[in-house]
Amino acid sequence: MALSTTVVFTRGAYYMLGTGISSGALLLMMTIEVYTKKPPSDKMTKVLVRTAISGLVLAFLLPVIAENLTENYLLKKGYGYCDVPSSSWPIYKDVNYTLDAETCSTIIEEYKNRFPSLYSKDDEPVSTLH
Repeated sequence: MALSTTVVFTRGAYYMLGTGISSGALLLMMTIEVYTKKPPSDKMTKVLVRTAISGLVLAFLLPVIAENLTENYLLKKGYGYCDVPSSSWPIYKDVNYTLDAETCSTIIEEYKNRFPSLYSKDDEPVSTLH
C-alpha cells in the first residue's frame, strides 16, 4: 500500500466518538423513560450507565492511544513530525506527518493563511520537521 507524502491526524474525531457513545446511552435512557412513563429496568439502567461511563473514558483515552499508534507506525515508515500550530485547543489540533522538509514548509504556509491569529507577522515559514 502506497502512503501519501503527508498524513494528517485529527484528534477531534476520536474525542467525539467517546462523547457520542456517552450521549447516545444517556439519550436512550431518557427516551425510554419519556415514552414508557417509568424508569428503565435495573438491568437496562446498569448497561446504559456502564456504556455512558465507558464512552467518557474512551473520549479521554482513545485520542492519545490512536495518536501514539499512528505516530509509531508513520515514524517507522520514514515520516517526520511536522510541527504546525493549527489550534491552541487540543480537540482541534491537527498532527501532520510528512516525508520531507519542503512539504512541511508548504503545510506551515497553508496553516499561516488558514489560522493567521496563531502566527505573528514576523514569523518565517521555517520547516520544523522532527
